[in-house]
Formats: sequence, C-alpha cells, structure tokens
Amino acid sequence: MRLFVDVMEGVLERAPRTVSKSAISQGRSRVGWKVMMSLFKELVRPIATVLTRGAFYKHWRLVAIDGTTIAIPDTRHNKRAFDSPGTGIGRGGYPQARIVVLVECGTHAIFGVAIGRRRLFELTLAERILPELKPGMLCMGDRNFPSFRLWNRASATGADLLWRVRKDIRLDNHKKLPDDSYLSTFHAGTDKRHKHGVLVRVIPYRILGSRKVYRLISTILDHRLAPARELAALYHERWEVENTLDEIKTHLLARRDTLRSKRPDLVKQEIYGILLAHFAIRRLMHEAALEADLDPDNLSFTHSVWVLSYELTRAHSCSLKTLHSRIIAHILEQRVDSSRGRTVERGCRTWGNPGKLRRTKTKRHVPINYASSVRVLSSRISSLN
Repeated sequence: MRLFVDVMEGVLERAPRTVSKSAISQGRSRVGWKVMMSLFKELVRPIATVLTRGAFYKHWRLVAIDGTTIAIPDTRHNKRAFDSPGTGIGRGGYPQARIVVLVECGTHAIFGVAIGRRRLFELTLAERILPELKPGMLCMGDRNFPSFRLWNRASATGADLLWRVRKDIRLDNHKKLPDDSYLSTFHAGTDKRHKHGVLVRVIPYRILGSRKVYRLISTILDHRLAPARELAALYHERWEVENTLDEIKTHLLARRDTLRSKRPDLVKQEIYGILLAHFAIRRLMHEAALEADLDPDNLSFTHSVWVLSYELTRAHSCSLKTLHSRIIAHILEQRVDSSRGRTVERGCRTWGNPGKLRRTKTKRHVPINYASSVRVLSSRISSLN
C-alpha cells in the first residue's frame, strides 16, 4: 500500500493530463507477465489467523480447489496460444484461458493459481499448484478432481483432503467405522486387478429432503478426529471458491465479455493483475472483519470495491495511516448475510442435440443448516445407490 501511494503521488504530480492507450500498452509490454507472476508468488498467501471466524475446522485451515475459464479477445495470437470452446455446431467466438485456483475458504484469498489453454484439463493445471498446499490444511474439491495420480500428489504435500467422488468410482467397504463411514481402497482407473491402491475413508451421506447420495473420500482415517457428520456438513464450505470466482468474473471484471489484452503474454499479465487486486481487497476486508470481530462473509465485496475505487483517487491528499483507517471504516459500513448455507445448484445453460439452448430451472433459495440436515448413510444403504 505504501509503495502504491508513493507511486500515485509521483504520477499525479508529473503525469500529463491524458495518457494514450498505446502508451499504456507499450508500458505493459515492457513490464511483461513474469514480473506480475513473481509479485503474486511473493505477496499472496493465506491470511486467516486463529481469530478469523469460519476459517478453521479444529486445527485445519479450510481451503478449496476449483477451476474456471475466462474469455479473451479474438485475435490471431490469442487463438494460437489458447483455444476456443466447441458449441456442437462449430467453434465459439472467443478463445478462453483456463485457470485453476486454491482459495482460503474463510477469507476468499486466492493463494495459488495455474493458467493454461482451455484444452488443458483442470487436473493437469491442478498439479502445478499442489506445492502451495501445506500441512495443517484441509483441501476440499469437487467430483472432477479425484484421480489416483492427483490424490497421491496432493496427499504427499502433508495437507489433508476431503474430495467428492463420482458414482462410477468403486469403493468397497473394507472396515465399517462407528460413525457409519468406512475404510476403502482408492485405485487408479487403469489398475484393473486392484494391486496398487491407497487407503481412504469414505463418507456417504444425504441431505434431508433429497434422495441424492453424495460420497466423500478423505485422508483423515481416524473418525474420532473428524466425525463423518461434521465432515459432510463441512464439505459445503467448498462453495466459497465458487463465490470467490464470482467476485472476480462478475464484480472486478464488471461482466465484460472478454479481457482487454490482445496478446497471450498480456493476457497472463492481466489475469495476475486482477488476482493481485482481488487479494488486496480481500486482505483489507479481513482486517476490517478482525477489527469488528465479524465473519469476513458478513462484509460486502461489492461495497469494498467501491470504497477502494473512491478512496484511492484521494490517496495523495492524506497519510497512509489515515487512508488505511478511512478504508477500514468505510468497509465496515455495509453488512450482508453470510453466503454459507447454500441449498440449490446454480442455474446453467446446456446445448441439446439440435443446438437448442435450454436453461435449467432453479429453485427458491432457502438457507439451510447443513450441520443438522446431513444424514450419514450406512455402508449397506450407500452401496445400493
């Protein structure tokens, strides 16, 4: 922040009134994207403390992994470096970059990112950010991530894992535990004879009012350290990574169709710049939450973006300490309900065989307490679903 203020003061004193777009592009080209990547790796890290509400489960720091795509301008260089999505009737209009992120659930701080072309699988990109996992973390992931290779590499970091698995993955009951979870062996899809597997704990459960069966696998084998019911309820904290990606794509990018950059190196530079801006906002929101003894989820991200946009234009007229105090005070002015307790899946659009666009129906959102609504299933019942 001090560096930013010093730079802004110099710019406001000496810069001309107008700066052409070409000058900005030339300046960005001189900086390059590797500088932004190094800055991200140097500054960005999990920020929750023991006083942060909703950031820990017992001694585990809650983190989640997920991926998304970002549309970029349709230029010859971008098409060559990235890919356009298929639509069933041809190629999409804009190339897309795929990113996979690690997010601290309690603060929404993104502390790991991998950027690649759209054609790359999320599992491939996920391997690049596994070194960011540390002992004492509990990493949650959706059903697209459990592969034998990725599971072994992630668990080798010392972090514990809690991932949902697809229904076509076979997990036999080797030993039933008192909390209705059971121990099983997770094998690679190519290991047809099941000679090389890894021991996991399986937690099958349902949400009250639904017939759908969910299965989680975890590296936490001792049911006394983390009961099945608590882990099943805890898994829904994974939705915080979805909310984090929404903050970037909807609020920071202001629902723009694409990024601005027309060259692949500048695309990466812009993505890292957006992630650094998001981290700066989330860090200030975390400081405000600690000062008021609030869950960071009770502070408005949209309001915080507006506060920084307004206050930084006046950064040259006050000291850093005054500016920081003013930003924290303004962030605390608007409170929102926590995003925890999601009950329904997002509406999405899918293409039918003839190419007709269909929109899935969404249900009315009613907040739910997962801790009291999760029912862990016995192994006999779960094996039938």
